[in-house]
Amino acid sequence: MFQILYVSALADHCGASDVSDVIQVSRDHNPREGIRGALVFDGAQFAQLLQGERDKLLQLMQRIEADGRHRQIAVLLRAECDAALARPQWLAGYCEPDTLAPLRELADAAPAQILAAFQGVLAAADLA
Repeated sequence: MFQILYVSALADHCGASDVSDVIQVSRDHNPREGIRGALVFDGAQFAQLLQGERDKLLQLMQRIEADGRHRQIAVLLRAECDAALARPQWLAGYCEPDTLAPLRELADAAPAQILAAFQGVLAAADLA
């Protein structure tokens, strides 16, 4: 099992319907492809943990990086993970404004610290 955790900012030309589209496409696509994890949006930024087959995740990241709704994409974590510790499903939701901003500062942190910070975000988010 492989995992990627990234943060990105919503492009300036995008609005609420674009965010809704990103979430809906993710909800439809990711489980169908065997991708687990979570997507969180704070009104300005996305953070997404993706877990699954390496090739599928790398292809998905290429699509995300080419998606004009995302800007300032920063991959914080790209590594193998223990399948037993992987999220059992894929969830999406919202968190308070500016909750995700501190994640960008963890780009050089240890993987365990990055994942712990993201788990803290998930604990406070409204996920479905």
